[in-house]
Amino acid sequence: MRIIILVSGGGKFVFDVSGSTTIRELKNLLYSRYHGTNNLYFFFHDEQLRDDKSLDYYDIEDGDGIKATGPYMGGGGEYANETYSSNINCVNKRGKIGEYYYKIIGSTEGTVWGDGIYTDDSNIAKAAVLEGKCKIGEKRDVCIKIIEGKSFYGSCTKNGISTSFYGHWDGSYIFS
Repeated sequence: MRIIILVSGGGKFVFDVSGSTTIRELKNLLYSRYHGTNNLYFFFHDEQLRDDKSLDYYDIEDGDGIKATGPYMGGGGEYANETYSSNINCVNKRGKIGEYYYKIIGSTEGTVWGDGIYTDDSNIAKAAVLEGKCKIGEKRDVCIKIIEGKSFYGSCTKNGISTSFYGHWDGSYIFS
């Protein structure tokens, strides 16, 4: 299946994908081909496409166009920072439930509390490496969702990163 993505302001991307490809996978293809254009909404027939639905679900067929308009992608919100950072958290977004994009550089520095749900003072760049969203030293734009605080946070070790257990905390995030 050939999908054509039309970008507002000009430009187009063509991808050959299977019908079972999800919108998230399509977005990841876009990331890999054109780094920096990861801040777009995807629309088809004026309805926002859901990340977890396959292209078949939307009756997208060979050669169909998907209009991409800015400024943000996948239902997410605004960019929370302007420059790439290896040491950043989202404490300043506490209580502002929703999705935000962060420009990060994958890191092993700092502290992370949690195991899928993280305290809002946990280093996003280190948690992104843990979650496999990026590699150490890699620049990436990641989307996190601010959620309510939790009564406890577990710990885990993945991708060479270990996190710590923590009790009650007033703000949390997860990766979208």
